[in-house]
Formats: sequence, C-alpha cells, structure tokens
Amino acid sequence: MPLTDTAVKKAKPGLKPVKLTDGKGLYLLVNPVGSKLWRWKYRVLGKEKVMSLGAYPDVSLAQAREGVDKSRKILAAGDDPMAIRKADKVATRMRQPGPKNSRISNTPSPTGATSPSKPRCALSNRLARRMRVMLSLRLSSQSVNSGNCLTISIA
Repeated sequence: MPLTDTAVKKAKPGLKPVKLTDGKGLYLLVNPVGSKLWRWKYRVLGKEKVMSLGAYPDVSLAQAREGVDKSRKILAAGDDPMAIRKADKVATRMRQPGPKNSRISNTPSPTGATSPSKPRCALSNRLARRMRVMLSLRLSSQSVNSGNCLTISIA
C-alpha cells in the first residue's frame, strides 16, 4: 500500500531503523535519532544499489516520487542514475574555482623557499583521472562479456 503524507508525518523513531515502503523501491527510513530519509532501492547489472533522495521535511513525498520516476527513466535507458549524479557533482566541482588556501601554490613560504612549480590544476587533473576510472560503466551484458567499457571523460 502506498504511503500517505499523514503516515509519513506520524512516523515515530524506534529502537532500530524502520523502513516505510511506498512502492517501486521507494521507502522512508526512520532512524532512531528521529531523522526521516528518502531512499530508493534499485538494481544495475544484477547489483543492488540504494540512492538517497533527501530528508523528509526538505523533500516531500511527491518530490521523492518524482525523483524516483526521473531515475527510473535513466535506468530504463541503460545508465546508472547514481553514476550520472556523481559525474554531474564532479563536473560542477571541476568548474568552480579552487579554494584560496590551496596546497599547490607558487607563493614563497615563510622560510623563503618556494613550493614546487606545479600548475594549480594538478589536483583537479588527478581527480578527473580518478573519476574517469571510477565511472567506467558497463553498457550491457554483451559488453560485460566482451570487456568493452564506456569511459566518461570530464573536460
């Protein structure tokens, strides 16, 4: 039976985490400390995954259902919604300027020695390389058997 907004509001924390299911893999996790978190359970290439959709007061039941519908469309297209969300997050971080107190800089230290003359984006390049490796996605069961991978590169 699908959840109602009243049931979500009345959900009380217990001694152990409680899952209140809605349907299509969506459930509300009520933790003992009182937090109410939306989660979506799904499978990609036979592996079960859980995607977080937000906390209850911030994300309503209708918004959580919309998030699941969008993610199900991505999953139906053959992509992993979590991998796409992580790639988007990394891409936005890569576009933002680095922190002012970066560990890589060409400014002299108090002793007068300069740090190695690495470009400021060396850390970003290393992160991008790591994410390209992490985001190698298997396209289908045929590509899993043949070993072909799709690599998402972040420019």
